[in-house]
Amino acid sequence: MKHVNKILNKEAKQRIVFLNPMGVTSLYWLQHLKIQQYFEDHELVFVDYPGYAPVQYYPVDSLESLAKTISGEVQQLPEKPTMVIGFSYGGNVAIYLSTFMNIDKLIVIGTTPFTRKDESRGYEFMEQTLEEKGLFDFSKALIDYCYNSSEKATNPFLHLTLYSSLKLKVNPKGLAQQLYHLKTNVVENPAKKKTIPLVIKGRDDATTTDDFLDRYDTLFNDIVYQEYSDTGHFVLDFQPDAMNLIKTYINQ
Repeated sequence: MKHVNKILNKEAKQRIVFLNPMGVTSLYWLQHLKIQQYFEDHELVFVDYPGYAPVQYYPVDSLESLAKTISGEVQQLPEKPTMVIGFSYGGNVAIYLSTFMNIDKLIVIGTTPFTRKDESRGYEFMEQTLEEKGLFDFSKALIDYCYNSSEKATNPFLHLTLYSSLKLKVNPKGLAQQLYHLKTNVVENPAKKKTIPLVIKGRDDATTTDDFLDRYDTLFNDIVYQEYSDTGHFVLDFQPDAMNLIKTYINQ
């Protein structure tokens, strides 16, 4: 399989697919969050994107196309009830995934679900930084975008840690492609999806928009919503209760 990188607990009767935020590989779930300790009774499927080790970079024209490819791989696995957790960019992949396969439960974290035509400036700034200044400056810009001041103060090495990880594990072409996907993810008159997702965000998340909830209202008939105060983009890193909320939602 091209994108499915690792599967744990294959004997479990229910499956969870994990879709990563931009800038980290599936090791984010396994080594950083240690997600496996929360879901020992579920099969855990970890996915990586084009240009993220060990997946070789290849061109993909849209989030929808990437989701279609990933759904094809997941559907090759033995059939069982499947839930999907998508974080940021991965949340957008997860929303599209629900178009191509049956998803019993959907969890999206820090995800603005589509882009409006007049919102490309932020993505273009990140594209320009990556192209003209390289990974070092790009990683600094990403940290500034994703963490609030108190979070950055807890770890003065966030920038260097991200830069080192990107340099070792991520092809810059993969990052540029993801920025293009987000910039061009313009949705007009979408059909309502039947799933009722759990939507989680940090109140200080600068990657989300003022009409964040209105956008979900255009995609879903209903959602379960949780916002955490004094928290930026990486909610799961700073709010341990968020993982317990996800576990409760999945098991109910």
